[in-house]
Amino acid sequence: MRYLSLIIFAGFLVFCVDFATQNTENVIINYQQDWLKFSLRSERPVFVPIFFTFAFGIIFCVVYFFIYHSVLHAKLRRQKKRN
Repeated sequence: MRYLSLIIFAGFLVFCVDFATQNTENVIINYQQDWLKFSLRSERPVFVPIFFTFAFGIIFCVVYFFIYHSVLHAKLRRQKKRN
């Protein structure tokens, strides 16, 4: 059971590299914010936006976990001070 997560992670990495090498078609990323007068147009391979979407999701989850964990830790410290 200890090595199962490493095997799954290695398989995921192999899948990511395989996906990136097979999906090299370019997609146009067009982003506009009229109220900021900001416009971005970029042409990238299809795996780039998919990768960054997953990466930002993982980063968001990690940050949320640390904030949630620190709030729970602060509550536990306050509870221990009262007793």
